[in-house]
Amino acid sequence: MKKAAKEFINHIRQDARKYDVKVYLSKGKYILCGDGDDAVRVSGDFNEEKMRIGCATNKPFEKWISILVHEYSHFEQWKDQCPAWVNGFEENGKESFDDVCAWIKGKKFSERHIKKCIAKARNLELDCERRTVKNIKKFNLPINLDNYIRGANAYIYFYNYMLLRRTWYKTGKEPYAIKEVCSQMPTVLKRSYESIPKKYVELYDKYCFGRSK
Repeated sequence: MKKAAKEFINHIRQDARKYDVKVYLSKGKYILCGDGDDAVRVSGDFNEEKMRIGCATNKPFEKWISILVHEYSHFEQWKDQCPAWVNGFEENGKESFDDVCAWIKGKKFSERHIKKCIAKARNLELDCERRTVKNIKKFNLPINLDNYIRGANAYIYFYNYMLLRRTWYKTGKEPYAIKEVCSQMPTVLKRSYESIPKKYVELYDKYCFGRSK
């Protein structure tokens, strides 16, 4: 592991400790997010309830360190209580994305409500990705920035795809990890992601879900 990465990990441990947040670096390929039957396998998370920054490290170094920076950036959003983080919750304190997950599983909501919830989740991720790019530069981390931003774009645009197809990607088919998808994405973060180009819809159809035209 390069010196810059070690220094970054020490930094996030120290920063997280100030807020009683643990840093969990698993030796597995995935960690569990959620509890019981609702638990899902993810590559990393910032879990406010468990007060944890988690990351699975059983994958190539650049991949897992990129995930760790992303999850640390979510921690920063929570710590700062930035607008994108605060707006990601409903008046009852529930995450807006919870209703999106329920909608994907078949629960009925108005189209207006789901559009609003997806937009909130997408904007939360966009703010996180902007922070992540800044952190990669700030800590001089050994991460290919162009490749990272391509993957970030693949992830952010997927929220619009989700609205069209009413589905989430399966574990192992993450759009940011599929080279055929990422190679077609821009190397800059756009100001707005209100719509999704048709060519990206076709990429997700083909490479994330095996759908043909």
